[in-house]
Amino acid sequence: MIGSNFVTCLIWNILEYFALKTADIKIFVSQSMLDHYKKKYNISPNNYIIQACFNKNILNFDKWNISKYSTPSFVYAGSMSKWQCIDDMLALFIRIQKNMPNASLAIFTADIATAHKKLEAYGVENALVSSVPLEEIDYEISKYKYGFVVRDDSIVNIVSTPTKINSYLSVGTIPIVSKSIGFTNDIHTEYFLKISSDLDEAASEVLLFNEKILDARDLYKAYSALFSELYSIENFKKKITDLINS
Repeated sequence: MIGSNFVTCLIWNILEYFALKTADIKIFVSQSMLDHYKKKYNISPNNYIIQACFNKNILNFDKWNISKYSTPSFVYAGSMSKWQCIDDMLALFIRIQKNMPNASLAIFTADIATAHKKLEAYGVENALVSSVPLEEIDYEISKYKYGFVVRDDSIVNIVSTPTKINSYLSVGTIPIVSKSIGFTNDIHTEYFLKISSDLDEAASEVLLFNEKILDARDLYKAYSALFSELYSIENFKKKITDLINS
């Protein structure tokens, strides 16, 4: 089994290297992904663009639920898979709730039974678990002030650009994102919360951020700028066209 895994890994590495050396156009999802491959293979790719993964456009301001900014409400939408770091997220939330008793948590997932078990195991109070149709999930997320994207420090997370970040931003839900996600270095706004891997430190960072007095229009302006910079299909088309014509 070990030998088989080694051979599989070797084959993938060879294919990666060959693709990076010969492809006419390379698309990386983050600067961290580009840096990773530069270091891994000691190469300097050319003819490339960097484009973050996204699947949402920002909603018009009049569709934002701005009343949510007055209460510390938190949401997670996704699976209960191990790589989503649900245990760390819940351990972080109970630290937050200990110092912010009115904090609430909503979990939207298809695996309702597992979510309930985990909430019970961690003693989380003031929590909701629900499964909603895909076409309704954005509306449900939009009711909450903060959205969790907790990840561990692995190479996959370092180079990734989770679409969950894009989904939260699109409805004005402030992302709480692990610093282990390298993409956070590409996001420059005060309305985006990057948290440490140490859960006590992370809780303190959330509590401090929550003391901010938010102006919903300022937040919308900041998020609109992020969408223009990072999540624009028109910019993506232009970058591809310019690269092809260069």
